[in-house]
Amino acid sequence: MLDSILINLDYIKTFPFYSTLLLDDQKEILRFTGASLSIADNSYYSYVNGYSTITCPDGFQPIRMRHPEQPTKMDIIVSTNLVEMFQRLKPSPEEYCLLKILIFLNLNESKLSPETVLIINCERQKYSSTLLSYLQLQKGPTSGAVRFTEILNAVGTIFQYGDKLKDFQRIELIAARHRAEPAKCTPLPMLKYVMDL
Repeated sequence: MLDSILINLDYIKTFPFYSTLLLDDQKEILRFTGASLSIADNSYYSYVNGYSTITCPDGFQPIRMRHPEQPTKMDIIVSTNLVEMFQRLKPSPEEYCLLKILIFLNLNESKLSPETVLIINCERQKYSSTLLSYLQLQKGPTSGAVRFTEILNAVGTIFQYGDKLKDFQRIELIAARHRAEPAKCTPLPMLKYVMDL
């Protein structure tokens, strides 16, 4: 999960607007979107590779780690449901790249500076228009607009699963403390920050 967060940090840094933001606002964007983008990336690449649950590049499946025989409901929610959404949506790599930037640009503006809010709104408009134009060129005006709506709806769904992942991490942390597993009781600082632990 930490690797996904770091990859997404590198991804957002490739966009010119990000370096113009205040450091506190950059951190807030990463904190607000980190869990959602982490679970989205893991789910998308599992879908691309033909898996029905989150699967790491080495074949490891986190859902099999804790309860190999009978996964809990929460295991299923954070490990399979978003993969299933991608299986239904079937986003192309281009659609997914634009979806990711829209996730970065759809956030809680109340914790950002007014200058950043202005930049974010401008960039959100630009990348939304880019996605719509791309889809209409690929699929035609009506079908492109329908596809655009499907992808925008996925943004909200991904944020919901990001919140579920945060809840899952909190439960895991409490369980590790209860089992007195010191190595699992202290999450890495970046993970702690992004997961609101």
